[in-house]
Amino acid sequence: MHLAVLPGNSALNKPWIYVVEKELKNHFSTTYVQTYAHWNIPDSFIDMPKELSKLTSHLSSIKDDYVIFAKSIGIILILQGLIKQQINPKACIFVGNPANWSKRLGIDAKDVKKYIRIPILFIQQTQDPLMPFSKLKHMIQQLEVPIPTTKEVPGNNHHYKDVTLLKEIIVKFLSGQS
Repeated sequence: MHLAVLPGNSALNKPWIYVVEKELKNHFSTTYVQTYAHWNIPDSFIDMPKELSKLTSHLSSIKDDYVIFAKSIGIILILQGLIKQQINPKACIFVGNPANWSKRLGIDAKDVKKYIRIPILFIQQTQDPLMPFSKLKHMIQQLEVPIPTTKEVPGNNHHYKDVTLLKEIIVKFLSGQS
C-alpha cells in the first residue's frame, strides 16, 4: 500500500511533514510527500487547482492502493479531489481539520457527505484554534456519517508536534483496532 502525505498551507509545515513521512514509511510499500509551489512566495496561499492536478498526476502513476495523510489545508485539497472524483484512496487520515477554511473555499460539509465511502480518521487537538475537537465531533455527528473515526489529542495549537502519538493512533486505525 502507498502513502501520500500532504502538509498544511504554511511553509513551516515542510520539516514536520517529512518527520511524519519518516515515522509512517515503514508501514507502507512507498511514500510520497507533496510540497506546495506557493511555499517559495512569501505570504501566499495554496493554488488548489494546481496542487490537486499535481496530486492526481502522482496518484495516477501508482499501481498500488493508497492511503492519504493530510493536515489542515491538505484536507481541503483531498475533499476537493473526492468531490470531483479525481482521487480514490482506500482510507484518509485527517489531522488538524480547518473547518473555517472549508467554508471560505466553498466546501460545505453536507456536500462532502455523499462522497465519504471510505474509512476516515480525524485527529484533532482538544483546543485547536481552527476547530476544537468538540466542534469537530459535533460536526461529524450532524452529518450522520458512520464511517469516520475521531481521536482527540491534547493540545491548544495547530502544530501537532507529537508525531509518535500520531503514528500510534494511525497504525491502530489502519490495522482496524481504533
